Amino acid sequence: MKRSVRFGTVCLLSAAAAVPGSFQSAARADVVSPTAIEHVTIVSQPGVVIESGTILIERGRIADAGTDVDVPAHARIIDGTGLIAYPGFIDAHTHMGIPATARTPEERQRMEDVNPDPAEGPLAATRFANRRGIRPHDRAFELYAPKKEQLEAHRAGGFTAAVVAPRSGILGGTSALVSLSDRPVRRCIL
Repeated sequence: MKRSVRFGTVCLLSAAAAVPGSFQSAARADVVSPTAIEHVTIVSQPGVVIESGTILIERGRIADAGTDVDVPAHARIIDGTGLIAYPGFIDAHTHMGIPATARTPEERQRMEDVNPDPAEGPLAATRFANRRGIRPHDRAFELYAPKKEQLEAHRAGGFTAAVVAPRSGILGGTSALVSLSDRPVRRCIL
């Protein structure tokens, strides 16, 4: 089975994850530079596919990609056999695919208690009603259900991945990095 790799940061992290023990060093800001991912299938634009190409990454950015890449002798080499790299933007924060349903009064009463009257003065302790924006239990990967139109609109803009976040709250829960493909949701969570 082939895994997909995106140009940019995700490209580096995904490719480095393919090499045992290399993910930790690839995820840090002080990435070994330069790094060459060799023997990777590169889709540089729709309809243009480079088989067994090389992607050269210098200072955290893609410096060159293709079949005739001049790889420095001191470069770190990663074998990208079986990987597919294609260009795409990553939407760093979106609510796409997360339902916009508001809590019912009954749900708010059950989860938050009664909202105190501010005229009563300061409280000795924080009541649950004052925790309306705190919902750490919400998880984007459990809520994510994108519509086909949403996915098509994002992909038409050049996006191939997105960080999807729950809609509500100051502490609204856990985000998820998802691939904007038509595959089942369980396969889109990166």
